[in-house]
Amino acid sequence: MNIEEIKQEILSKCKPVFFIDTCSILDVIRTGFRDNIRVTHLDGVINIIEKLKTNELLIVLVQTVVDEVAEHKEPTFQEFIQEQNRLKKILDKSLEIANILGIDYSIEYTNNSIISLNDSIAKIVDDLLANSLILAEDDSLKLKAFNRMTQNIAPSQRGKSEIKDCVIIEHYIELTSRLRLNGFTEKVVFITNNPKDFGPAPTAKPPLDDTFSTLNIKYCNEFKWALALI
Repeated sequence: MNIEEIKQEILSKCKPVFFIDTCSILDVIRTGFRDNIRVTHLDGVINIIEKLKTNELLIVLVQTVVDEVAEHKEPTFQEFIQEQNRLKKILDKSLEIANILGIDYSIEYTNNSIISLNDSIAKIVDDLLANSLILAEDDSLKLKAFNRMTQNIAPSQRGKSEIKDCVIIEHYIELTSRLRLNGFTEKVVFITNNPKDFGPAPTAKPPLDDTFSTLNIKYCNEFKWALALI
């Protein structure tokens, strides 16, 4: 769907809107092995999917996000599996030591449970994508993103060009601007766990902070937090 079609769809539904960055979707998988990602992130996305299916809110994803998730989903799962296998080896070795010492020590952790866990998380990610509105990339906004990048305007910065992040945020800003001009007053929330480029939530880096304030875009880094904002 192009930006005008998405705008009309949102105006017709008149529900809160979540814009999501790639890393926050991949963080659903990373919840299991990244210390800085709380389990509430996973719990939050489950609640969000339930609300999507009952038409209580809307999610918009730029096509760039969908493409990045498709590219990085499997490698992220492989990283998770490696961590699970490492943990299983530690637990198996601990059981051997406990047996030598005559200590009653047991924990259920099987290959089937690993597969079941990974399949369940994969389904959550797929459900989120399937129930989102997908915003096609707009050439004029891609040009604005390029200009943002070359001028080192957040989320871009000197020495670290972030063209994809710039493309994503330009589309979300433009869509919100059009919605507000058409009288849309529902909550709009941008979700990303990328403080290095966007700034630590809830305060974005300048000049994004002013843009978000002008358009009344709330900024957070976790799905559970996003739900609390609406």
